[in-house]
Amino acid sequence: MKGICSVCKERKLVHRNRKTGKLVCQNCYQLYRRQNIAAHELCLICGEIKLVAQRTQDGKPICIRCYTIDYRRNPAHHQECFRCHKVKPVTTRTKSGKPICMNCYKIDRYRDPSTYRRCSECGEIKYVQTHTDSGKPICPNCYQTARYRDPSTHEKCSECGQVKSVAVRNKLDQPICHNCYRKDPSTHERCSECGELKPVTMRTKAGPICSACYQRGRVGLCARCKEMKVIQALGLCYACYQYQRRDSIRLANIAAHPA
Repeated sequence: MKGICSVCKERKLVHRNRKTGKLVCQNCYQLYRRQNIAAHELCLICGEIKLVAQRTQDGKPICIRCYTIDYRRNPAHHQECFRCHKVKPVTTRTKSGKPICMNCYKIDRYRDPSTYRRCSECGEIKYVQTHTDSGKPICPNCYQTARYRDPSTHEKCSECGQVKSVAVRNKLDQPICHNCYRKDPSTHERCSECGELKPVTMRTKAGPICSACYQRGRVGLCARCKEMKVIQALGLCYACYQYQRRDSIRLANIAAHPA
């Protein structure tokens, strides 16, 4: 049902908390569980202490990642997607109960303006990829940038053997880096702008867009240096945006630790 979440005060799909009786949305509920140490246990499969997603029949805990891998591998959870008509793991269902795969679910969310929020990193109103530990929304671009720069998320690529940021995983759940993923012809689609078969950088209502066409569409007048460059965020080019971010961090540190 839809209602006002008692935590974030936004109108969303909510459920009633059995302990408190208050309405809470899924994001705030999951944020509470991630921060609640009591909800973390030693996963039966990977052996790490993580948030419990499910339990076996004898009550042993399984973390979210291991549960997701097992769910996707299990043919019993595969059905023909109502949107793309491919047999894939079921992520959600329509109101009439028809199955929707992960890709089509993401496309539906991307096209739904109600899922957009102001990103806490770049300040633009975009589709929300995830939330920080404090509940602030993060857009897909900022999320991917943070993961790309965070060595703790890097793994040894199953194709080239180098330790890099993970772009996707194959059917055996082995990591594939961004370079190897982009080189794979099976991942290329026809760009809706130039009509060539290339790796997809982003999607719009018109269809997939390649990197070259995406960059051309982002060229504009930088609000700070007044030059025609690729706009990174907040109407600023990459250099000016990074300068402003560093300046904001410096001022925040001064405010947090006054002399």
